[in-house]
Amino acid sequence: MLRRACPCAACRGEAGYAGRFATDPELHPGEDELADISLVGAYGLNVVWADGHSTGIYTFDQLRRLGGAVDPG
Repeated sequence: MLRRACPCAACRGEAGYAGRFATDPELHPGEDELADISLVGAYGLNVVWADGHSTGIYTFDQLRRLGGAVDPG
């Protein structure tokens, strides 16, 4: 869920450019394997995936929304 929610332009898309998951919805090896994570200021986290992708900054607000979407049962 976290990898598919990456907020970067490459994953989400931008004007005239379809995002990564719009063109290929399948996860490939390493794309959902967490390699590193670091704090970005006081507002979010930068995640590095095993495939080298590292341009998404997940805000704490976004992470809270994602956490609320997870079924605890």
